[in-house]
Amino acid sequence: MLRWIMIVSTALVIALGAAACGDDDDGDAGPTPPEGIDIGDELPDDWPGDFPIYPDAELDSVVSSTEEGIAGTVATFTTGDAFEDVTDFYTEELADGPWVAVGNPVIDAESALFFVETENGRYPESNVTITAGEQTDIFVFIVDEE
Repeated sequence: MLRWIMIVSTALVIALGAAACGDDDDGDAGPTPPEGIDIGDELPDDWPGDFPIYPDAELDSVVSSTEEGIAGTVATFTTGDAFEDVTDFYTEELADGPWVAVGNPVIDAESALFFVETENGRYPESNVTITAGEQTDIFVFIVDEE
């Protein structure tokens, strides 16, 4: 599992770097991700439709990979809403519903981390990370042990 997290983390860094670079003078789009890692700006077809997405959030990027039977997707959202509003939304949504927080969330003044899974235990080791700044960033990591 740690290997998969490292692969997706690396892919996320590449995706953010590629997005920041944009086209150069020759029209090249920048670096390409390693084989087996997909980067895009739409949620994949297998994204769990019942996962709560903050209502005013905009999808920025998606990184997906499969490694040794474990599929994972990192979806990055942003909103201009306050960090506290987003954290309150996930605290309420993950208290009771198809997705639930596992254990207590870790929340401080500028970040929050919720470990989540479905109420029937599917998608173990998934999480939501929220960070404060000029905008509020929401990182949703969905892990599916196929």
